[in-house]
Amino acid sequence: MADIVARGVRFNVVRLGEGVPRLVLIHGLVMDSHASFYLSIAPALARHAGVLLYDLRGHGRSEQPPTGYTMADMVADLWGVLDGSGLAATPVVLVGNSYGGQIAMRAASERPERVRALVLIDPQSGIPDFTKELADILAVEPEERDRRAYELFARWLAEHAAAREPAAPDAQAEVRRSETIDDVMRHRKQRRSPGVRTAVGLAGDTTLVADLARETPISDAEVARIRCPVLAVYGERSELRQDEERFRRLLPQLEVAVVPGMGHTVLLEAPNPLRDAILAWLARQPA
Repeated sequence: MADIVARGVRFNVVRLGEGVPRLVLIHGLVMDSHASFYLSIAPALARHAGVLLYDLRGHGRSEQPPTGYTMADMVADLWGVLDGSGLAATPVVLVGNSYGGQIAMRAASERPERVRALVLIDPQSGIPDFTKELADILAVEPEERDRRAYELFARWLAEHAAAREPAAPDAQAEVRRSETIDDVMRHRKQRRSPGVRTAVGLAGDTTLVADLARETPISDAEVARIRCPVLAVYGERSELRQDEERFRRLLPQLEVAVVPGMGHTVLLEAPNPLRDAILAWLARQPA
């Protein structure tokens, strides 16, 4: 692991594989970090190409500055990390998971000459629903804010996990959510996990929520400016598949792969079929 300072912020960066990195992996928001790639598909991808992973500002082991969490900042950070890694003149394949998929799309729309291809893993086209709840949480006292933030993130994780399961009675779904929240709260009393500690810091000590609240979904015009080959991988049960038809209409070089039985957590819960889909698609792309 190494640190790169870009735009005045220290970013934690990991390189895997041989040669100049041409796959750049961008993780999701708040509860995520580059570890989700490192512990799933990154080692397999690195057997075929150089890979670069980094923690977004405020996430994982990167610095958590108080400001600078707009989408424009995230894209500018990406360019800064690539420049600092010696990749200013090297077109790369951006692999974005969830919110990282939106960062990748915006980057490819803004600087198409720097992006050879996109891999979008259940990509978000707008802001997560929980940002509105986070905004309300910020108004309460610190101790209550801490507790409610834990509950919110635990519920969000439980809902995404439940999306991959067959429909269940409301009572059973509520039990699952309660158990997940209780597990997180018990863990908090024993040892506050780095991921949740980072998430609470993002919610309470930075402008992340306010910055996200002002964002708008990626527009048709922005999507249409993406001219490179694109692979979009969705979980069969993911609510984000609602964007699939729009992307098919606007992206002339789009391929879509669907992982059966999965919700939004394809990266962590179906790494093998995801890896296979990405490698097969990459093998069909021009050298």
